[in-house]
Amino acid sequence: MKQGRLQRAKTLLTTEQSVKSIALNLGMTPSAFSSAFKRQTGETPDEFRIRQRQGLCDIPRHGVVEVRDRGSNENVPACARM
Repeated sequence: MKQGRLQRAKTLLTTEQSVKSIALNLGMTPSAFSSAFKRQTGETPDEFRIRQRQGLCDIPRHGVVEVRDRGSNENVPACARM
């Protein structure tokens, strides 16, 4: 997936459109879209969408356990604090 298409996909994933609808909008099958998205971002479209909704997209991927294991919240971005 080219950069422009990836950016469009990320934008569309912030809407209420289904992943299937987004894939078709981009001229891909849902399976091909999900595979290409994960290959380029390291996460599925649904994982991206969940992280986006939680406000965690602007920070590196921090799993809940990883953030918890850091102990103090001082070095964890505010949007990732628990």
